[in-house]
Amino acid sequence: MRIEAPLEVSSPEIGLVRISHVRAVAGPTFHELISVTVSIVATSRPVRVEVTLMKKASGRGQHLLFSCPTCSLPRAILFAGDGGLACRPCTNARTRRQLESSRASWRAHDVVLEDRLLRLLGRRCLVAAALGHARRMAHEIAEGDHDRYAGLLPIINAVTAMSET
Repeated sequence: MRIEAPLEVSSPEIGLVRISHVRAVAGPTFHELISVTVSIVATSRPVRVEVTLMKKASGRGQHLLFSCPTCSLPRAILFAGDGGLACRPCTNARTRRQLESSRASWRAHDVVLEDRLLRLLGRRCLVAAALGHARRMAHEIAEGDHDRYAGLLPIINAVTAMSET
């Protein structure tokens, strides 16, 4: 039995919706869905669109995924763009790593370490060892910031002294 009325789903993330959000809201009726109405808080404006779902053969079974409104390919994540929702290739959405890894500041200011920390904390299940590693990484980032501030302090004092005269 297929559900005819579209399900309403609000994404907890800004600018994107994941199929796991729909699965969490739909519960056991997830595999019976034909379409879903998605509400997303985007950076420029809220987006509310009805998206069809399609089955994709995978392994021994099938997965239910979004059908990208632009290219009609099965996708697990849709992003809010200027024309509504679309998949990553259609919106040209890039991750922070893709945008910043070629910049000099990527290595100079411990951005690599920040990126690793965010990726570690973004995992679904964290064990105690991973949390300990995350604490050590956060401590290292804070120490690096403190050292950079200590290096800039004489320059800051000189500039403020010059501005007071």
